[in-house]
Amino acid sequence: MATTTSTAVIGEFDSFHVGHRRLVSVARQIADRERTALQAIVFHRGDDYVRLSTPEQRVERLLDAGADHVTVVDGSSAGAEVTAARAVTNGRTRVAVMACAPARPRELRWPNLRTILRRSSVDIVEVERATDEHGTPITSDLVQANVADGNVARAAALLGASFTVTGIVTHGDARGRTIGFPTANVARDARNLWPKFGVYAAWVATGGQRHRAAVNIGIRPTVYGASGTPLLEAHLLDFDGDLYDQRIVVHFVDRIRGEQRFDSLDALTSRLSTDVAETRRLVMIPFA
Repeated sequence: MATTTSTAVIGEFDSFHVGHRRLVSVARQIADRERTALQAIVFHRGDDYVRLSTPEQRVERLLDAGADHVTVVDGSSAGAEVTAARAVTNGRTRVAVMACAPARPRELRWPNLRTILRRSSVDIVEVERATDEHGTPITSDLVQANVADGNVARAAALLGASFTVTGIVTHGDARGRTIGFPTANVARDARNLWPKFGVYAAWVATGGQRHRAAVNIGIRPTVYGASGTPLLEAHLLDFDGDLYDQRIVVHFVDRIRGEQRFDSLDALTSRLSTDVAETRRLVMIPFA
């Protein structure tokens, strides 16, 4: 369908939680009614803050959710609001969909954007913010707090999907293989938030397949003491293969325990067997 105008939906979309999904759904309905394309404007605050998702991941999720085009704006620049407004008006947009302003004005991250858009004759449609069962507004900050605390099951409820970590499998010291628990290892990117150190039940997507996995995040104190480098180690259940240099997506289901230092490798191995059994119980097949 050829169009000369667009409808815009605007936000950071960092975690792409249930409120973001609602926002895009409303915008898609308006775009369909007006017979326009749907353009998503994404504010990215740069790499100086810990994020839940990369700009590339946000673009992918927005396109999957129904956006036709996505424009990423550098939110760390002084003129971010003007740049975003220009991207909207360049698309000949007459309607911009945004979340309702928060009750406390100081929490409004882009305070001038609405005014700038209205001066350009763009109508603003504000969508009521989604709330949890306690009436608390669902925000990326709330998702981030739960992930940082290791409460990945709660984070999933806020997201409407499992929290994920994506990475390329790197070569390690193969110590896990020597004790019967080979792992696919992903190095930490300090810009991306990981769950609190510990062991998690998860499933891993790679190469078009899904596998249950017991995932350890931490510095491996039993082997390296306090000097270990943070690493994600995914032990894929019922899998025997080589994942080196492949991209995997880890979908967290629940937290099993915190990171521990064991007195011996035998004690560690025994506990890993328990972690695997708990993973089988927590991660159901077919996958959610």
